[in-house]
Amino acid sequence: MGEDLKRAYEAIFADPWRACHARRISGTGHELWKYRVRSSDMKRGGRGGFRLVAYRPPGSDVLYPLIVYTHSQYEGQPPDRRIKRAIESFLGSLPGGQPGLFDGD
Repeated sequence: MGEDLKRAYEAIFADPWRACHARRISGTGHELWKYRVRSSDMKRGGRGGFRLVAYRPPGSDVLYPLIVYTHSQYEGQPPDRRIKRAIESFLGSLPGGQPGLFDGD
């Protein structure tokens, strides 16, 4: 898993908006992205491997990986309620944070 994530981070830093099938998580008002990461341990490509949810502050070269999970754990889009709560907790801790982003679900 470590080598898979290392390769994913390198690809994401090179092209954060297209690497690893990048998709912006809408409705948050933040640069929150979901990436698909291949899993060499599970012998799966990006489609059946890991999901990485990360935050990238606007205008910054910093990437904050928030959650890594397997596709088989949480197949739904957007992520399962527990994952949403982790995202909300992180974003709520930022200056001007917005807790309760997904309350309408």
